[in-house]
Amino acid sequence: MQKDKIIQFMKEHHGYARTSDLLKNGISFRDVKKHVQTKQIEQIKWGLYRLKDADSTSTRDFVDICKAIPTAVICLYSALSHYGLTTFMPTEIMIAIPQGYHSPKMTYPPFRVFNFSKDQYKAGIETIHTKEGNYRIYSPEKSVCDAFRFRRKLGDDTAKEALFTYLDKNDKGFKKLLDAAQVCRMSNVMKPYIEARMA
Repeated sequence: MQKDKIIQFMKEHHGYARTSDLLKNGISFRDVKKHVQTKQIEQIKWGLYRLKDADSTSTRDFVDICKAIPTAVICLYSALSHYGLTTFMPTEIMIAIPQGYHSPKMTYPPFRVFNFSKDQYKAGIETIHTKEGNYRIYSPEKSVCDAFRFRRKLGDDTAKEALFTYLDKNDKGFKKLLDAAQVCRMSNVMKPYIEARMA
């Protein structure tokens, strides 16, 4: 059955499929639309679909957004929350994209875009591999430093909470954090907090 073919194809690709790939495998666009209407699959953005019965988790949402926006990197409070470095729970996924890049419209998940300069964008990207797919996220150290870079826009308290939590978890050495602070040009801003905490 055509239905089974669509579902099977998507299961073999972590629950996702692009229109072009479905068409190449003999599945008509009409059948794709029918599955969307019956809510068996859902459209993430134009030309990208996922199985409706896929579990809705933060990991799944990260995978969705990184599939839909190839340059997206999970950043700031979404990354901090992922690492357990903040008690703040963002209502939308925060992503970084390079300056000059325009993100496509998406119906789900909700997200907020931050444009990073070339050097700030490239530094500290890690790719996480999961059974649900892959997503890109900044390292804990880069995420803490980015929180300080955007503290005037997003708040001092969360940036300081993230830093202190990070230091509590890494009390035997934090060279990576100091290196990230250098890259982010936040060394002078963060140094007094670090010294006070480690005193």
